[in-house]
Amino acid sequence: ETLSELCVINQTVFDEIMDMLKKGYTWHGDVQATSLNGRTFTAWVNAFALEANAFNTIEYVLLINDISDLRQKEERLDFL
Repeated sequence: ETLSELCVINQTVFDEIMDMLKKGYTWHGDVQATSLNGRTFTAWVNAFALEANAFNTIEYVLLINDISDLRQKEERLDFL
């Protein structure tokens, strides 16, 4: 399920992601995110850099998907 609301992730995790991107790597993984209304959830983040050669800039993109339902189902399966 794609997240359709703004959210924030832990500053330390964000800094680690940005450090990897600035070194030329991509990043993906689970993080804990918090929506602006205070809901905390597990999110899958895909992060990468895009070069905009026409402007000689680099744009950083973080795609964040709410996977809390998926993780809850996995935990239930592990329990069973």
